[in-house]
Amino acid sequence: MWKHQVYLSALLALGVLSSAAAADAPSGVDLSGTWVLNQKLSDDPQAMMKQFHNSSGGSGGGYGGHHGGGGGGGYSGHGGGSGNGGAPGQHMGEFAPQRLIIVESGDKVVMIPEGRDSVTVIPDGEEHDRQTPAGVAKVEASWTDVALQVKMTTPTGHEATRLYRINSDGRLEVATQLPASPNSNEKPREIVMRYDEATSKSP
Repeated sequence: MWKHQVYLSALLALGVLSSAAAADAPSGVDLSGTWVLNQKLSDDPQAMMKQFHNSSGGSGGGYGGHHGGGGGGGYSGHGGGSGNGGAPGQHMGEFAPQRLIIVESGDKVVMIPEGRDSVTVIPDGEEHDRQTPAGVAKVEASWTDVALQVKMTTPTGHEATRLYRINSDGRLEVATQLPASPNSNEKPREIVMRYDEATSKSP
């Protein structure tokens, strides 16, 4: 399980990506706001990774690898850590911030996760190098019809895609998609964290 948690923690410090050719958000897609994690409606990352581990016959699906520090679950790379034991909410907090501010400003999307460094993404569809403690990672951000899509490749070559989208209930969903185990017929795995607007009431 430690390797899986390290992999989750290694979903990149996205950093600041720069380009002059970024596309605007699609009409009707607005991620801006202050969002609060709804643990009740979110997946438990630790339980999901354990399930993935078991379904891949204990191989872990090739998601191991040393990151050399980090945490932040792809939001910053600071203030996280893998950890063992503890309540599900504790692991959930390590994978995703309890509070997330998103600001769409021109061709940039700025994410400010509580207790972590801010992240600026420019969705230009180009692959950018990002220096991390483990080496050079690659990040590519773009808009789909309904979401901000961020494709990530760790320095060890493991891939993941993170989608930021608004669901039919008006909640922000941050879906981390992991590729299926090599040489398997499985579908890509997905861990979804759901956020309420700070001004709305959680169920």
